[in-house]
Amino acid sequence: MKKVFIPKKISAVDNPNVFQWDYLDSIQEQMECDEYGFYHSFCKKPISLMQNKRKKTVLVQGWDLGNGNVLSCSYKMIECVKSYNSNKDVYYVACTCPNLSLESPKWDCTIVWLYVIPLRGKIGDVFWDKSKNIFDLIEPQTVFSEGMNGALAIDNSNTMTILRWKSKHAYSDSMLTFSYVIETGKLERTIVANQKYENIIEKKRTKGGDNTVEFYQLTDSELYVAVLQPVVRRGSRCPVVVIPLGGPNIEIPDFSNSSIYYKMAKCGFMVVVPLRRGVIGISREWEQALDGNYGRLDVIDIIDGTKYILKKFCSLIDDSRVVLYGASYGGYTALLIACKHNADKMFKAVVSHCGMSDLGRYPFECTGNVCDVMNCYAGTNDEKEYLRIVQPISPYAKVCYLKIPVLLVHTLDDNCVWFGQSVRFYNRCIQYGIPARLLLAKGGHSYHIENEDALFCMIMDFLGCVK
Repeated sequence: MKKVFIPKKISAVDNPNVFQWDYLDSIQEQMECDEYGFYHSFCKKPISLMQNKRKKTVLVQGWDLGNGNVLSCSYKMIECVKSYNSNKDVYYVACTCPNLSLESPKWDCTIVWLYVIPLRGKIGDVFWDKSKNIFDLIEPQTVFSEGMNGALAIDNSNTMTILRWKSKHAYSDSMLTFSYVIETGKLERTIVANQKYENIIEKKRTKGGDNTVEFYQLTDSELYVAVLQPVVRRGSRCPVVVIPLGGPNIEIPDFSNSSIYYKMAKCGFMVVVPLRRGVIGISREWEQALDGNYGRLDVIDIIDGTKYILKKFCSLIDDSRVVLYGASYGGYTALLIACKHNADKMFKAVVSHCGMSDLGRYPFECTGNVCDVMNCYAGTNDEKEYLRIVQPISPYAKVCYLKIPVLLVHTLDDNCVWFGQSVRFYNRCIQYGIPARLLLAKGGHSYHIENEDALFCMIMDFLGCVK
């Protein structure tokens, strides 16, 4: 099962927003297109995006379950799990997405859907037919539609199949866990107070391909830093890429040999990933500490973690080649660090991949509910107050302090962070004479796009050229 992006028709009654305009003509007129279909601009002149043509479709996130069966809806599907029953004659698919019954879908209110697919008879024939999509034939049943739901899991170890999930406050002191017996439709909820929070760092101390992921904990701190040594060393000292994580709340990453972390290590970089506050899997307090502190406590952790590793491995690294790479929320924090917290030029270059940069306009340039986004980053839904609060943590407002080269990578069909955020940041760099490159590609909010290997090589070429 893999994440995919599905084109959906835009309704004639939809109000136009930044995601529903087709800017391709503007881009083709002003940027260079290479053999991979990527558009480039190399610090020449500002890019102007003209809203003169509506799109017919937008991309939405879905899930490819194989055999031609692709699950998607009109809005982003947040989570998806699948399982057979114990007899393997029924296939279950559960997912969460925004509650579409609301007039204005809110990301803090999700619905749990369940598809029950018999693997025999006419429905089973469609399921196994690669030319057909089973989800065109069947409708889901609504299991639960209150509050924020996540951490889906299906347990088929017994005679009954149980779908489990957790509430919005799944990692708070009062943990609300739901269990739904699929065969009987029985729903139970359990409140577990002060449940022990499992630190999963030890479970992550495993081999990733040819390389070992090591975790280092700073003295008198809950901050861990994951480090992958370079798979191939070119010389006695290696460059370092520091990767701020996305999220903001995100689980400890997978460092297997298919991950971007391992791929960067194969390119000769020491890969440093500070597990800053907001990361899930260290402690309950650590996970929740970032709430209301975005762009502040996470930045402190990333810088402290980086300094700790640079000192620890000072004999192995080339401190003249320490760079930043971040995607999505990680792209935001990478830009914020480069603009506001890099006066000593510890970091020599920065890459933002589908990252937001202009927090002031971000609530209106993402697919989340505007009030929810403003409350998340500033604790208010008053627009003037929001702008006042986020100005100190908005990279766009601090571009004048940027002193290192920047590469802005963004996908044109990103419906989580509008690509115009990167275009606007690029234009501001030109205004201040900052070395900047802009690379736009077709695809959704994901690493995995067409010609992704070529894109990865371009990113690594940029980082590798830093002197």
